[in-house]
Amino acid sequence: MVPTGPLLAPVRLLNPALVLIELPLNVSAALLHRRRIPDLWRELRPFALALLPGIALGALVLRGLPAPLLKLVCYGLLLPLVLLQLFARPPAPRSVGLRARTGFGFATGLFYGLTTISGPTLALYAHRRGYAKDDARAALSLLRAMESVIAFIFFAALGLFTLQGFRLALVLLPAALLGLWMGHTLATR
Repeated sequence: MVPTGPLLAPVRLLNPALVLIELPLNVSAALLHRRRIPDLWRELRPFALALLPGIALGALVLRGLPAPLLKLVCYGLLLPLVLLQLFARPPAPRSVGLRARTGFGFATGLFYGLTTISGPTLALYAHRRGYAKDDARAALSLLRAMESVIAFIFFAALGLFTLQGFRLALVLLPAALLGLWMGHTLATR
């Protein structure tokens, strides 16, 4: 939905609506994996802290750019990420240093604050780190929950939530829940 969403609705309206939908979903996913999170927190802390300035900058750009330029910036950021995921070989898993964790965190926050997309940078980070399956799920759940909460706070502080955005969230919610159920069903088979 997110990559095609800006074709259907203004980004400044769509992104806050998506944050409203993602917030409870991401927090509940983190709660499901809460047993693994304490073991991962020390490593994830620099990444998580770097989400703050990234999301703040992304939200400020989201609020300040004119709509046509905002759409161009969003797709300009998304296209390289999509191409990277499609055509680049994933790097071999290895230790990820403090500087890289902070950089990944800031980039993820910037993309999320501006586009509500963080999957490509989170997947790249998890792959580079070489997490075991359960650890990857727990780490990604925690980071996605944190980015949703932080974005919610910044979007609210910047006045990006509107009645029209709440209505859009209600319209999109059934499709999001259906997609979540279908994805879970396919992943478990």
